[in-house]
This record gives sequence, C-alpha cells and structure tokens, in this order.
Amino acid sequence: MLFEPGNYNFNSRLNFGDKSITHRAFICGALAEGTTEIENACICRDTLSTADCLKKMGADFVFRGTSVTVYPLKALPSRNEPLVLDCGNSGTTARLLAGVAAGLGIRAVFKGDASLSRRPMDRVILPLREMGFDIRKTDNALFVTGDSTCVHDERELSFETASAQVKGALLFAALVSGGTIKITEKVRSRNHTEIMLSHLGARIKTDGNEIRLEKSRIKGAKLKIPNDVSTAAFFIAHGLLGDGAVLNNVGVNPTRTEYISLLKESGANIEISNEKNVCGEAAADISVKRSALKPFICRKERSRLLLDEIPALAVLALTAKGRSKFEGVGELAAKESDRLAGVCGLAKSLGADAAVCGDCLEIYGKGYIEGGQADTLNDHRLELAAATAGLHSKRGVETSFGYADVSCPDFLKIIGAEKFRLGLLGGDISSSKSPLLFSLFSDYFSVPLSYELFETDAARFDDTLKKLKTYADGFNVTMPYKSRLSSDGMPSNTVLNKCGRFLPAVTDGDGVVLSLAAHKIDVEGKKLLLIGAGGSAAAAARALADRGAKLCFANRTQEKARESASRFGGKIYEKGVVCDGILSFVPVFDRLLFADEKDVAAAEFVLDAYYFRDTRLLQCARKYGKIAVDGLDMLFFQAIKAFEIFTSVKASDADTEALYALFRSKI
Repeated sequence: MLFEPGNYNFNSRLNFGDKSITHRAFICGALAEGTTEIENACICRDTLSTADCLKKMGADFVFRGTSVTVYPLKALPSRNEPLVLDCGNSGTTARLLAGVAAGLGIRAVFKGDASLSRRPMDRVILPLREMGFDIRKTDNALFVTGDSTCVHDERELSFETASAQVKGALLFAALVSGGTIKITEKVRSRNHTEIMLSHLGARIKTDGNEIRLEKSRIKGAKLKIPNDVSTAAFFIAHGLLGDGAVLNNVGVNPTRTEYISLLKESGANIEISNEKNVCGEAAADISVKRSALKPFICRKERSRLLLDEIPALAVLALTAKGRSKFEGVGELAAKESDRLAGVCGLAKSLGADAAVCGDCLEIYGKGYIEGGQADTLNDHRLELAAATAGLHSKRGVETSFGYADVSCPDFLKIIGAEKFRLGLLGGDISSSKSPLLFSLFSDYFSVPLSYELFETDAARFDDTLKKLKTYADGFNVTMPYKSRLSSDGMPSNTVLNKCGRFLPAVTDGDGVVLSLAAHKIDVEGKKLLLIGAGGSAAAAARALADRGAKLCFANRTQEKARESASRFGGKIYEKGVVCDGILSFVPVFDRLLFADEKDVAAAEFVLDAYYFRDTRLLQCARKYGKIAVDGLDMLFFQAIKAFEIFTSVKASDADTEALYALFRSKI
C-alpha cells in the first residue's frame, strides 16, 4: 500500500479506546460478581483474542460496537480434555490469562501464532510457579496450566524487569485463588490492573513500588475507557508534521506519557487540557500544533517508560536534523517482531542513517523524510509508523498494511485516508430511507462514508455475506434476513465487521424506546400491547421490559404470542383489556389488527413500525387525539445508534434533535 502526501482531514471525532485497559476490563468483567458494562472499548485483534479465550473459560460477551457487556465466568462442565486457548498474536492475552487459569485451576493449553510463539513466557511462568501454581512449559504450546488450585495466606515476590503483564498475572492469580500477595517492583510499570481492581472494590494498596492485594472480590460496574495514549503517539506525530491535531479523551496515566514530556523538551507544541478522572484513570484532551523538533536524547531509565512509542518517535527523529539516541531499548527485540531491528531498518529504508549498538538505537535525521519501500515485519506498530511517515515524506512510502487491526483497526479513517464503507442487506430494499439517513449523519459529523444497498435472495444470501465481509465495515440487516444473524439471542439488524469477523448487534429496541421518549412517553409501569412476533417486536419487547413496562402480546399465530409472553415476562392479550399504548410490528397498513377503535381511543399512544405509507392504526390514533408515533421515528433512532456502532461517534441530545428535524424535513 502506498502512503504519500495529500490533503488528509484528521478526524478528532473518532475514538480509539485504550488496548491495555480493555484487556483488563474484559478480564475483570469475567471475574466480577454481576454484569460489567464497558464504554469505548478497543475492539481490535488482540482484545478479541482475550474475549475469545474468556468465552471458552465460561464468560459471555455482547458487543455493540465499542460498547461491550461482559457476563462473568460460569462453572465449566467437567472435561476429559484441557481447554485450548488461542491467544493469537497477543502477549497480553497469554500472560494475563495465565494468572487467571492457574489461579482458578483450569486445565488449559495456551497457544499463539508464530510471532507469539517466539516471545518469552518464562517471565510469567516462573513467578506463578514460585507462588505455587500449576503452570509449566511444554512442546507445541506457549505453556499449560493444571487443575490443582493453590490457596495461600500470603506471598511476597520481587522482580527486576518492569512488566505490567507479569504483575497483572500475579494479581489476577491471587484474586481468583483467594490469597494475599505483596509485589515489589524494582522499576514501576503500568498500573492499569491496580487501578481497575481498586475501582471494582478490591482491597489493594500501592506504596511506592510496593503493591499489596488482600483477599478480595470484585463487583461488576459501568466502566469508561479513555482513548489509547500509545496509539495517540502516531496521531501526535501526524499533527506535529502536518497541520496540527486535537485528540479528545486520551488516557494520560503517568506511567504512559513519558514520550509526551520528551517531545515537549525537543520543541513540540503540545498542550494538555480538560483533565479528568475516568474510572480511576487520568484522561485529558491533547492539542498538537506543527512544530520543528530537535533530536532526541533518551536515557535508559526513561526509555523503559516509552518502548511502545519508539516507532512513532523514530518517525519524528527522521525530521529532526542530527543524531537521536534511544538507550536501553533492547526489550524491543522481544516484541511481536524484532522491533528494534525493524525500527532501525525502517529509518534506513526512508533515507536516514541508523544503527543498533547493543541495546541502543541511533537515528541520524536529515530534517525531512525521503520515503521509499519499507519492510514492517508484519508488526502493527511498524505499519502505523511507516504509514505516518509516508503521509509526510517527499516521495511516499510503500509498505504492507495488514496488521494495523492488532491495535487500531480504524487508523486510516482517523487520519482521513479512508472512508467507512457501510450498507444495507435485505430483500426488497429499493425504497429504503437508510441511505438518506447515513448521508445526513456523514455530512453532519464530517465522517466520510459510503452507504450501498445489497439486495439479495435466499439463493444468493451466503455469497452476498461473503462480499460484505471483504468489503464493508458494517451493515444494517432488514427483512427477511435478521434471524440469520443474531446477538444475545435476538435477531440482529446491525452488524459491525471488525478484524475479519461479524459482531452482530440490535438497535431496533433503541429505535422504539428513543422514539417514544422523543414524544415524552415514559413506559415504566405502563401496560402495553405488542402486535407481532418478529425480530423488531422481540427487540422492542426486551427494551420495554427492561424499562419496567407491563407487556401484552398478540400475534396471528397464538403460539408465537405465547412464546413472546413467556420469554419477556408478559401476558397473552385478551380482548377488552385496556392498554396505555399499542405498538404494531406487522406490515399491515389498511386495517386494524387485534386492537379496534375503542382500544385505540382508550390508549395514550400508538406506535406503528411500518413506514412506507400512513397506516390505519396511526389514522385512528390521530382521529381520537392520541400520540401517533410512526415507523420513520423508529427508523431514525435505530439508525443513529447503528451509526454509533459503526463509527464510534456518539450523538449528543442536541445533535440528535438537529438531525431528527433535518431528516423529517427531507421526507
């Protein structure tokens, strides 16, 4: 792929949740008592590996874009064979879950791809064994854990090398085994695990380089995750070399921001503002202006705090005339690739002199980036570095770009080099209003996108789905195919395509609840008649039941109505029962079904999901002066939720009101 200078509009509205914190949020959600709801999770190849492994261990996940609900581990049935946990390319997954599996006594074989299989695992195996847990190396796997548990009063461990992953593994092992542990680090490492455990109620204290976790349980909660400060390093570099950038809600944990201090010392115009606390983590907005930089001199004790940012700093070093030196960066050789050699090779391929001397990296910048062809060693951070360099080079950078989704799948969209590709999958969809809606959203939020119609039939459905997997970032689903894709047991109308997999979600329930709320209708305690038993009716029933409505069900097939009543805790509708609201989810427009005029006259409101023409139900409601909510309202509100799932852009109340008025004016 060729990256070259051009007119790119950096999109500060798009989010890129913190990968390190997301791993820990998924794990803590699986270990907590009760449900955990996560906002702004990083949905990338690495964190999906963690979710997959936790699902095999007995947890469950429901994805709605970057909003994720985690249901805790359930007791696994007895098995003759150990679990096989595939960690993909993620060292964080392997090392953190080593502590969980060993602490719980889960027989498991941990595996990974070729890159992960080359990375050192003794650093987590040995301290867990020192604690008394059953974990060991084996051929053809990263390691295995056994089914013997180890409950201890207290253990003390010290280690020389700073490793947040090893520390996290030890803390999780102690937490799930019911023990107490005291850890002493010679050098402080990232403290995301300690912060999250404390936020969720664990008895954990930190005193300097000492961390003590006492026997604790954690409880599920609502977690908000800031944007990833390591990924932000590339966007900061992009801003420093270009027309500036504003990054919102970025994590500024002091264990992660040393590179920002180094940049400021070298002449970078960077301002931190709007500082806040997000579930225990420091977060802020970062404003960057174009700056000329001096070469970097980074001593060993500092380099250990910014290893993940070395590729981004290397790009900037090319533009700083003179010698930049990064000492003590030998640990980069044990990353997903030999990243130390990779960064050096990247600098050389882009026209600079560079060398590795022991554990030091030296780059001799010319004051500009020449460009060229770069070998990024299938390493996501090297790919992001090469792409960033190419946008500010003289002749562009040619490189592979197949691994960015390990950490930041939306990188190209954030820098403005690519638009979102969305669509609608269904039967007869030529009259759909979805293209209009998404065009309005795109213009309003300045988020470039295309929205296409993928009309199909039963014979072509599978082929159309394959096409969507290779082409689209996400798509809506309408009749008759919602039931072919499901989320949390519900037919799906919104599918995010991330890292080569479909993540189905449901927004029909949002459409109903939000359209009623727009008409100032509070459903709590209201008796409601739901007509129909399809996917939209089921989604509406769950959403309304969750908000305290009392539901009655009617359907042309009595058995379907009975199933709905059993599933959502309602009753079969009996003629003559007065309901506060009547909601129809059947494609009938020329007559009333189940409810007659007398029922409509007694109700407070009606909602009809059919929107292709005015319906008899809506006409009857208006005749008696009742609130009449049409299907276009429902369509609008479910679509704006789908847009959030696809792009991570969340509409404020003011945005929603303005867009609603604009949509209604267009039709």
